[in-house]
Amino acid sequence: MLFSDYRNGIQHWRNTIEGIANALGRDQAIDEVNAELAQEFEATRQSLAPVVEEFPRVLILSVNTAMTDLAIAADSTVGTLLEQIGFELVFPQTTLNAGSRWLQSSVEVLPTLEADIAIIIGWHPSEFFSPLAELKRNWSKNPLLKNIPAAKENRLFFVDYQLWGSNIRGPITDQLILQRLPELFSPLIPG
Repeated sequence: MLFSDYRNGIQHWRNTIEGIANALGRDQAIDEVNAELAQEFEATRQSLAPVVEEFPRVLILSVNTAMTDLAIAADSTVGTLLEQIGFELVFPQTTLNAGSRWLQSSVEVLPTLEADIAIIIGWHPSEFFSPLAELKRNWSKNPLLKNIPAAKENRLFFVDYQLWGSNIRGPITDQLILQRLPELFSPLIPG
C-alpha cells in the first residue's frame, strides 16, 4: 500500500494515520495516540505558558553547518507544534501570499524579522547526525547574525535536524519534541 501524507496542500502524519491503522487492523490505536498526544500537549502548554506570554514570537531556521543553505522553516514539525502551543511564528510577510512558510532566505533578511526566540535547526549535507558545534562556530563568526533580536537577548536555541527538522515525522516525533521543549526553553521559564 502507498500513502501520501499530503492533503489539501498540507503535509502531516495525521493525513495518513487512519489509513495505515485501518490497513493494520489497529483503528483503536488512533484514539490511544490522540489521547497520549493531547496529554503531552497540555503538559507542555502549561509548562511553557510563561514563555509564550513573555516571548511569543519564534523564528525557526533550517541552516547547514557551512551556512550556505538557510531557510525560514515555519512549515516544519516544530513549527506546527509551537503554533499549537500558542507561539506566533515569524516569517516575512511576502511568504503569506505564496502559501508556503518554508522559504529559502539569506542571512541579510534575518535581522529584519522581529523574533523573541530563534530555533536554529542545524544539519550537515553529508553526515546523518548534525554537528551543532560546527554550526555554532560558523554562526558566531557572522556579524549580521548578532543583530537578530533573539541573538541580542541570548535566546538562540540550536537543535538537531533529524528530530526537529521534519525529517522524521509521526506521533512519536511530536511527543519527543513536546517533551524536550520545556527543557530547551528552561532558561526562559521564571523561577
